[in-house]
Amino acid sequence: LHEVFETSSHITLIFDFLAGGDLKSVFEKIGCVSEIDARTIIAQVLQSVSTLHSQNLVHMDIKSDNILLSKPDSFDNIKLCDFGLAKYLESGEEVRTAQGTLDYVPPEVLKHEPITKKSDVWSIGVLTYYLVSGYTPFTAKADLETMANIKNGILKFEEESFRSISVECIDFIKSMLVVDPELRPTVDELLQHAWLSTDI
Repeated sequence: LHEVFETSSHITLIFDFLAGGDLKSVFEKIGCVSEIDARTIIAQVLQSVSTLHSQNLVHMDIKSDNILLSKPDSFDNIKLCDFGLAKYLESGEEVRTAQGTLDYVPPEVLKHEPITKKSDVWSIGVLTYYLVSGYTPFTAKADLETMANIKNGILKFEEESFRSISVECIDFIKSMLVVDPELRPTVDELLQHAWLSTDI
């Protein structure tokens, strides 16, 4: 946010100009991105979320629609946006929410359990899967079936979509898409994962 102008009838907010549009729109044009590009995107998302988590904030709506590109056709200097569902995690207090985007929502939200910083980790796992395959991992024809897939952690890596994806990337995704939040890594642990440093 650079500037705010207020009149009797309007409030105008001046933000960075991001000419590249959102990541979902890019996908609708080109399909999935290369694994190298996916890694570039996810590393930046993790760094952004690490900053949020250090302030005890959780985003709770990490998805391709909420990632903006600074320049067309460039995955450098992306921005995480839309904090409408973000929550502050007060120490010792349980926070629950029933909101989120179904394809990306973690199982604890569907089970009406407390959310944690690990809830964002689940969504980053879904996003990573989507970036390298072109589709989200738990989506079914009906919402109830999608919910069941998420709650049960039914995760498949179809040969056709993942044959050229590295073992490190698949391990990275698997580590995040674990139903029990306690067993998921933290964002800072993910930043140390081999996938983000291994040559592809």
